[in-house]
This record gives sequence, structure tokens and C-alpha cells, in this order.
Amino acid sequence: MFGFNIIYDNSISFPLGGDDFLSYMSEKKRKRISFSYPRFAKFNNDKMFKEDKDFIFGIDGVILNLNELKNSHGISDYFKLIKHLWHKRSYLLPNDFKGEFSGFIFDKNSEKLFVFCNQTATKPVYYSKCKKSFIISNDVSKIVDFKTKMGVDNDLNKDAVYSMFTFGAMFENETLVQGISRLNAGEYIVLNDLKLVINKYQDFNETPYSVFRKKQGIDLLENSFEHALKLEYHKDLEYGYDHIATLSGGLDSRMNVMLANNMGFKNDVFCFSQSNYLDEQISRELSKDLDLNYQFIPLDEGNYFKNIKDNVKIGRGTVFYLSAAHLNYSLEKINLGNYGLVHTGLIGDAILGGFISNKPKDYSLKKMSTKFNHKVKISHDSFKKYASEETLKLQNRIFNLINIGAFTVENHQSYLVSPFMDVDFINTCLSISPDFKKNGKLYFEWINKYHPELTKYKWERTGFKPTHFWKTNLSRYSNKIKLEYFRLLKKENRLSMTPVEFWYRNNEKIQLLYNSYFDECILLIDDSSLRKDFKEMFEGNVFEKAIVITVLNFIKENNISV
Repeated sequence: MFGFNIIYDNSISFPLGGDDFLSYMSEKKRKRISFSYPRFAKFNNDKMFKEDKDFIFGIDGVILNLNELKNSHGISDYFKLIKHLWHKRSYLLPNDFKGEFSGFIFDKNSEKLFVFCNQTATKPVYYSKCKKSFIISNDVSKIVDFKTKMGVDNDLNKDAVYSMFTFGAMFENETLVQGISRLNAGEYIVLNDLKLVINKYQDFNETPYSVFRKKQGIDLLENSFEHALKLEYHKDLEYGYDHIATLSGGLDSRMNVMLANNMGFKNDVFCFSQSNYLDEQISRELSKDLDLNYQFIPLDEGNYFKNIKDNVKIGRGTVFYLSAAHLNYSLEKINLGNYGLVHTGLIGDAILGGFISNKPKDYSLKKMSTKFNHKVKISHDSFKKYASEETLKLQNRIFNLINIGAFTVENHQSYLVSPFMDVDFINTCLSISPDFKKNGKLYFEWINKYHPELTKYKWERTGFKPTHFWKTNLSRYSNKIKLEYFRLLKKENRLSMTPVEFWYRNNEKIQLLYNSYFDECILLIDDSSLRKDFKEMFEGNVFEKAIVITVLNFIKENNISV
């Protein structure tokens, strides 16, 4: 795992690991504050781990607008820039950054520690109080190890288990270990001695609906998207890296690839799916027309299911492991050495209307399973604090589940980016009246107004070219006919890029792996009532089985008490 590890009062001199290590001994309070920074070399000039007589600064990741900040403030030295921004912006400093980052500032004079994640939580930060110490890390397992060394039990958070069973991920700041929490998107920690305060420097709930003219909304989307694209691709050029992007048959990835191509940024692209599915067919055609280097990684038979341990570790046990296991499998086939960022179209359809339901005043989260919905302990007040259905789902679907894609790319020593995930683009989308965005209609009109060249190719979701919105409505019926046709022929592998039920049913090795793993690990669950629920969940579909496997693997690998 890459990122920072910090122990506030490291009384047992716990080894944090990593080549970079700093330590501060408080003369007043006789406490040792330890910092370590395991990192990889890519985008190294955007990273920082440095001290002077007053501060220790740490920033991990990639700051897409770093050069813009240096130029606008007239400060070329990175350390001096952070110092300047800290004095000027205080706890709002992270909101000046764009990109994939987390970091901290330790003030030696006040002995106050400030720790933050980015606005979209793609760089997770976990924290826990342990006796008279605090530990903060990007790695849950590191915190588990520290608690064990301190003689503190690591008990299973049963409430989080039922969140996982229901949503396939955690709700808000939960983890599977009692006493370990994580920062939500745009949050920060201030730690002064043993007083810890959590607050927000960025809150998407504060973005009001302010755009009530369709043309204005489309123009704002175009301008914001173009700026976000430039930031991503200029960062590659700054370091002399080649560009690489995902490409499927959807609209989001082609928006990224084709618009970047129009702007002079030529990607090498890769696609991963069931062979001969529309994702492969469409992405091949598009790549050929644009003369892009293309690589296809077949997911046939679902053999990527088998790498349970590594994928659970990547997700820190907070997301069911199959959600990005196919991406991890694909990246293992690609040498990312000469490439910079991994460019994607992540969350495009979601942020542009996909989160708006037909019951905006009675909204809820999408459920992977309803078997134990009655045991999920989420109060009505937890939902009420969200300004809209969109912000509820942004936090608890995107930042808590879909973000495992970002964790996966970082595991391969790079960073996942998407212009749709740009903080200004998200705010632009949230500012537009939901009446325009519903069912993705505004997205459709944006493409047809500014980028009709994208409509030359079929859209995987509908099977039609996205030239007229009525085709989307028609596809609801044509897709039903297609579904019944391929089910009748027992060729469900023709229905999805990842036909997981078909793969599981036809791959005896995966069935054997799941059943034997479950039989082995269910013995770790001493609580008879909980064990019964695990068994009932495991008897369900492939997703329900994978969720159970995820929790059991985390319990096993981290020696969690149940």
C-alpha cells in the first residue's frame, strides 16, 4: 500500500515501514509522532515529504493543477508554495488542489496535526484511536497491526457487515473493524494532543441548483469538461509519459478518448470484456478509425474471480472484491511503465442523470442484495443530511464503491483519472436542474450539439447509435427481446461485458474455489446467528457469494475477532 502512515504518540516505537521516515519528539508532552511514506516513483515531483524548523509536510499522489498554482501565486518552490497556501487558506488548503491526493501538515509549534483526503476520496484515509495513541493510514491492515501490538482487540464491525451484504460496500465512513473509520470525500482531521475533530473543506451538498436553462447547462458542461481534460493530459506531457485510456462501447470512455484525440492527445487504448461482446466490437471499430494502438483483454470464463486475496486487500475490505477484479486482471496484462495517468470516463452517465430516480423525495441506495436490508442500521437522519438524491449516491455509490477502480490502478503504480470526476465538473453537474438531466437526456443533447462525431458508433447500452433520444426508450424493449432470445439459446455470455452468472455456472473451478473457501472460512465465525446469515447470503447469486467471500477473506487475513 502506498501513502502516509502517522502515529500520534508512538510509545511502542511501532515500525511503520517505507523508505521515507520522519519522527518528531515533543519536548513539552514527551510524545513521539512518527511519519512514514511508502511511495512509488511515478509523478514524483508532485509528491512531498519534507520538514523545516516549523513544519512537516506530506503530500502523496498527483496534483493536476500544480503548475497553475505555482504560476498564479508566483512561487516555483513546492515546499514554499504549500507553506504560503497554509498561511493563506488554513484548513481549506486542499480545495486549491485538483487530482488524486491525500496529505498532512504537522505544525511543530502548536503540535497540531492536519490530515486530509481529496474531494472525491479516491485516496482513502483511515484512522483510529488506540489507548492514548492515534494512528492514521491509507491501509486498514496497518492500523489493525498497530492495535494488535498495543494489545487492543480488532473486533468485527457487524453493522458494516450488513452494509456490505446490502450495498456491496460500506455506508459513509464505516470499515469492517470496530474503532477504525475513514474520511469521507472532502473531509479532514485536526488532531491536537488526543482531541480529534473531523470537518469538511469541500461539501457537494452545498452546491445549489442554479442552472435552469438547458442551453446554459450544455455550454457549462462543455467548458468544464474541456478544462478537466487538458489538466489530465498536460500532466502526462509534463513528465514525458505516453497516454493510455480505457475504451469500451459506452459513451463515457469515448467522450474521453475522442475529445482528447480532437485536442491532439493520442491515446493507446485497452478494452476488457467478454470476447465478441459489443464493448469489444465498438471499441475496435472506433480505435481503427482513429488509428489508435488497441489492446483487448478477454475476460472469458471469469478466471479473474480466482484472485481473491489481492483484490480484497486492494479494496481494504470496504468494497466487494469482484467490483474491480476485472480491471486488476487487465492491468496485469499491460506494462504501464512508459504511461502516465490511466485515463477513463468513470461516472459520466451517473453524474449526468443516472442518479435521478422517479421518486426524488423518497430516494434510497441501490442494493446488491435485499436479504438483510432489515439489519442495516442507517437512520433516517443519515439520509436527511444529504441535499439531494444525487449527493447521497455520489458519496455512497461512487466514493464508497466505484472508487475501488482508483485503488486498483494505484496498486499498479499509477493513478486513475476521469474528467467526469473533476471537482469543478461535478459541481457543474450538480448545479443543473434535475429536470434536464433525468434519464441522461441532457448528456445526449450535449453530445449531439458539440460532438456529433461520437454518434457514428453504436452505444453498448442500447445497441443503437446515440443520434436520437427516442432510441434509448426503444432499447428498453429491444433489450428485453435480446435477453429472452439469448437465454433461450443458453448464450447469456452475449448479454454483458461480464456475464458473471453464466461464467460461474459454466466454470467448475470457480464453483469449487468458492465452496471450499466458504467451508474453510465460515469456521472463523463463532457467533451462531451471524454464521447463519453468512450461510444464507452465500446461497444466493454470484454477487452475494462474492460479497461473503470478501468479508471472510478480510476476517481471515487480518485475524479479526468475531
